[in-house]
Amino acid sequence: MNRTFITLTVLFILAGCSEDNPVSPDSHSVYGPRLQGNVVLRTQAEVNELQGVRVITGNLLIQGDESLDDLTPLQSLQLIGGSLTIEKCAALTSLAPLDSLQLIVHTLSVRTNTMIKNLRGLDHADVNRSVIIANNDGLTDLSGLEKLRKVLFNLNVSYCDLLVDISALSGVTDLANAAVYIRNNPILDQCVVSEMVSTWVCESLVVADNGDCQ
Repeated sequence: MNRTFITLTVLFILAGCSEDNPVSPDSHSVYGPRLQGNVVLRTQAEVNELQGVRVITGNLLIQGDESLDDLTPLQSLQLIGGSLTIEKCAALTSLAPLDSLQLIVHTLSVRTNTMIKNLRGLDHADVNRSVIIANNDGLTDLSGLEKLRKVLFNLNVSYCDLLVDISALSGVTDLANAAVYIRNNPILDQCVVSEMVSTWVCESLVVADNGDCQ
């Protein structure tokens, strides 16, 4: 789909959409493949109800219990008009079913997940504002973020105990107004990170308390 068309579509869809109006799958109104408002998914059954939805006009929060382990029903999702937050999903191992996602209008936040090893599935998604990757115990690399070129407000990669590779961020070129934090990743080579970010021009940059230089 043409990216210009997607952007224009966002402007029309979001007109009149309130971010303060959360809805659950049991109370939503679906207009064809579009779901109006904010969506919170906490069980696999709730995820399953979104089969075929292509657009969510508000925020999508995936905060699962132990039953939520498969995002395949979201494989048609192309556009999120607010933020995508995936947090505290103890059984979730893969974001791969999100491969159709092309645009997150606000923030991508992946936090406090124990089984996710990488971010593959987000490979085609543009993120307009901020990216927060934090407290993911099983995360080893950021593959899936290779498309990221610009971060408007915040880029935060922190407290990921097994993270060893952030080279997926090497394509980022526009951080002029952003605050960047890459810190407290205990086995991420501090010297490699420092070299990678040496050409970045940011509002603020903190690279600290990562692993020893190899």
